[in-house]
Amino acid sequence: MPHGHYGARTVTIWDRGELVIENLRENEKILFELSGNKMQGRYALIKTGFRGRRRVQAGTGCCLSGNNSF
Repeated sequence: MPHGHYGARTVTIWDRGELVIENLRENEKILFELSGNKMQGRYALIKTGFRGRRRVQAGTGCCLSGNNSF
């Protein structure tokens, strides 16, 4: 997609429901609960690495973990 045209594609609604943020630590982790038609459960998004480092380290990225059913 060309620069400046973000959002120009079709968006599909995959699930409907509710999101409750339980704990938010900026640049660290987010704990939340989803109550959707397809996806339910408590989840954690955890930052496992930091940008700006010259070397790519094992574990760099983001992890989604949770007790779910979908």
